Amino acid sequence: MLIAKDVSKKYKNNAGNFNISLTVKSNEVYGIMGSNGAGKSTFIRQVLGFIKPDSGKITIDGMDSFTNTKEIMLFSGYIPGEIALYDALTGIQYLKIIAKLKGNIDWNYIDKLLSFFELDAKKRIIKMFSGMKQKCSYA
Repeated sequence: MLIAKDVSKKYKNNAGNFNISLTVKSNEVYGIMGSNGAGKSTFIRQVLGFIKPDSGKITIDGMDSFTNTKEIMLFSGYIPGEIALYDALTGIQYLKIIAKLKGNIDWNYIDKLLSFFELDAKKRIIKMFSGMKQKCSYA
């Protein structure tokens, strides 16, 4: 499902990530751990095609993560630790906007996610704790 081979991204002062190789098969779950500045977020951004590796290659389901980002984002996603949403909206208003932008959204599935995450989406986003904002962005 995911193959990273000798992936590197170098920033100033020897920061970034270097020579990462990893294979994740379908139905496997991996976590990425490391100290601040270890390159975790950089690697995730490379995997999702947000930034291009300086060297190496990443494929997801046989597709190049950088050149096929649009296709890959149809079945994957990323929620950062720090998330910024439209504070003036309620969770439901936000979800309806996102659903309209994405198109072809099964609202019954959204209702199931709201129930599963125990999210009160009638609340204004500004009143939500950060974990609730993350749940709202996932739904």
